[in-house]
Amino acid sequence: MSRKSQNRLLDMLGGVFSGGSGGGQYSDWTARVTFDRTEVGRSFSVVFFLGSVPEDSSTWLTCPQFVGAHHAFVHSGQCARCSQDKVMEEGFVSLNPAIADKSTFGSFLSELVAPWLKNELQWRVRAVSGSVVRREINVN
Repeated sequence: MSRKSQNRLLDMLGGVFSGGSGGGQYSDWTARVTFDRTEVGRSFSVVFFLGSVPEDSSTWLTCPQFVGAHHAFVHSGQCARCSQDKVMEEGFVSLNPAIADKSTFGSFLSELVAPWLKNELQWRVRAVSGSVVRREINVN
């Protein structure tokens, strides 16, 4: 995170403590990821973006639109239990630093941020090999 982004994040958080423009309210924005680890059959990442997603998956983790990722390390060998049982995993990716960096908002108030995230937040699944995994994976 750049110094400019850090300062902007601190400015947006300042209203929480001083009763400023944020009115003493604070929303911690996160992307919640829930999935079956066995669904892909190999290690993979659920990658989050604000804005357009580059077509070249090798740039996803370093592009300006990248927000964060949740990585699943999966044993790719066969095991009897793995094919029968769902192995659910849950994770969270913090969105506040990216919101501060990429938006023009002066606070994290939900009436500002929620509609913006509905339009801008996107996700993709990328195997450890770099290949794109079908989009039908269930991520809640």
